Amino acid sequence: MVKVLHVAEAYGGGVATAIQSYVLSSGVETEHFLLAYARPGHDIGTGRASFVDVREMGRGPWSQIRALRLAIADLKPGVVHFHSSFSGLLRPLVRNRSVKRVYSPHCFAFLRTDLRGGSATRKAVWWCERLLANFTDEFAVAGPYEGRLVAEIHPGSKIKMLPPADWDKKSIAEPKNEPSSVDICTLGRVCPQKDPKFFRGVVDALVLKGWSGTAYWIGGLKNQSEELEHPNIQCLGWLPREDVHSLMQASGVYVHSAAWEASVPYSVMEAAAAGLPVIARDIPPMRDRPVSALGGTPEEVAELVWHVITDAVAWRQAVRDAMSALDARYHQQQTASLRTLYESRL
Repeated sequence: MVKVLHVAEAYGGGVATAIQSYVLSSGVETEHFLLAYARPGHDIGTGRASFVDVREMGRGPWSQIRALRLAIADLKPGVVHFHSSFSGLLRPLVRNRSVKRVYSPHCFAFLRTDLRGGSATRKAVWWCERLLANFTDEFAVAGPYEGRLVAEIHPGSKIKMLPPADWDKKSIAEPKNEPSSVDICTLGRVCPQKDPKFFRGVVDALVLKGWSGTAYWIGGLKNQSEELEHPNIQCLGWLPREDVHSLMQASGVYVHSAAWEASVPYSVMEAAAAGLPVIARDIPPMRDRPVSALGGTPEEVAELVWHVITDAVAWRQAVRDAMSALDARYHQQQTASLRTLYESRL
């Protein structure tokens, strides 16, 4: 039995969903432990994943360094799986060469366009990731785009693909009868990556076309961005997963406005599984898996949304296009990758 210690400095949203998916898919020959700092509004002790033990790592680097050292000494894991950039900074602390160090970036920080210092800061972060790759036995990436980035940072690195695969495929629903009042939705934290300004631009362009529905932002609050202060935008904060699925199925279209991603995210897969057309911003990782359509500007995305909600044939085709991303092979690939990732000891 292999003990796997998951380390997450920012446990919540897509990172939490990914970790829980890995636990559920990895098989019976592994025991999973979680060491995490929970984002505000998240409880690290909840979720569907069957962790043997869940520990709070506290906030701040010294608290987290101490917590990791204690956890390793106490649990004696065979694998330590670091999730996201800040947790990845702790990789050099695993000095026992019999312990396998796995790193999942969950979107490299050097992709961010909101870093203070601009391109110089992003370049510094890139070099930091290159240095830390020397303390990594294997990378576990979310998709082909992130895998290509790893190969550029540290040629020759071992890479395992862990595609999003935690969803239940639903049957295709019927298009809504009143196109002008069809609701749209998105899911994620209100932050520069998810780009609320772009999302508002989509809403503004739809309103100009005569649309009068509601745009739901799940996971966000209006006071987190002035861009979301709009009569047609309703921010719902974080909801239980069951409520998220229900709201998605009640909506007509899922809009993904992110400015950067590591791969096609879980939220897009969940929207496709709920039977929604997925209209996304055109960024490189979104081209790795089928979605309904891609648009480069808010106006282009709005035009695509308007097309599918006003044409029943186009709507059904858009749903089928999104669902084509939900190939059962991704489940099989994730399970196979996790077994070799965790069970192949150093």
